[in-house]
Amino acid sequence: MRVITFASTKGGVGKSTLAALCADGLLREGARVQLIDLDPQGTLTKWAEPIAQRSPALLTSRMAPIAGASFAQHYNALITILEDETDWVIIDTAGSDDVRQLAALAICDLVISPSGPVEAEVMGVQKTLRYLETALQEIGSTVPPMDMLRVVYQRPNGFPNAEMLVMRELIYDHFGAVDAIHQSAAIMSFLGRRMTTAEAITAGSDAAPFLKMQAAADKLTQSLRGQFDV
Repeated sequence: MRVITFASTKGGVGKSTLAALCADGLLREGARVQLIDLDPQGTLTKWAEPIAQRSPALLTSRMAPIAGASFAQHYNALITILEDETDWVIIDTAGSDDVRQLAALAICDLVISPSGPVEAEVMGVQKTLRYLETALQEIGSTVPPMDMLRVVYQRPNGFPNAEMLVMRELIYDHFGAVDAIHQSAAIMSFLGRRMTTAEAITAGSDAAPFLKMQAAADKLTQSLRGQFDV
């Protein structure tokens, strides 16, 4: 079992969309995937639950906040809902600092933090890195936080201005990047379909945008597999 947490202290950066794309790619590879949604908006759950009813390879779970609970209680609560026979666990977090995100960062093998060439999103990655450091200290891990963090650079539509080019250079030079994902309208609306890309193509939807999404998902999952040499 490999656990991947999608996190950023900046909301609206595309964590849920990337988590769904990653799950989509892994499912098409034949993997058994569990999604754990910690985001109060439940965007990933709304996409995944109908699919889980049609596919036994996808499991969905939600963990509500535990009022007044400590880090250890949230961490243990996450452990109890992990499915032993799952190949990959994908955790989607809220765009904020909270103890559940801390637990999600502590329990995972890899952290994916999306960012476009925007200062607020880059700062969200930087804050997430510091939060990851705190999470690892909580469990006594000596793994360097940078070894666990991977940034997915989200290319904007159109031509970047000078400030965006500086932000892009910072993302690649300071953090490195797993892969670039184009912020197309098709990808941004992916979650609203309540279907996998393969189901959307079979249903008779215009195949072109979904084939592009499959290519993006495959590139991302192949890169993630490379992190674990599997």
